[in-house]
Amino acid sequence: MGTDITVLVVDWAHLMEIAPDDRLEVLQESAYADDESDEADAGWVWPAEADRSWLGRYEFGGTLGSYKPHFWLVQAWEDVRGAAGTEVVGEAQQRRWGLVGLPL
Repeated sequence: MGTDITVLVVDWAHLMEIAPDDRLEVLQESAYADDESDEADAGWVWPAEADRSWLGRYEFGGTLGSYKPHFWLVQAWEDVRGAAGTEVVGEAQQRRWGLVGLPL
């Protein structure tokens, strides 16, 4: 696993209108919507959809891939961590899941 830098440009006023607890999820879903028209080898990606026109994402050319799966992994962990129990959380810590962005 390598390091990924994601550069986003957002309309700050629009982002501040979103409830604080929802901002990260909305930002992630908007920046990485599963839309083929958003794919680019390098450069700025400006979503065409009106509901996503408040942001842009820069794709670095020649890198090893997207950090997108890490976003979804972290979200899935957040959804189940409370029910996982101390044994599972301990195993996650032992395996260094925090290295992929999982809050332990």
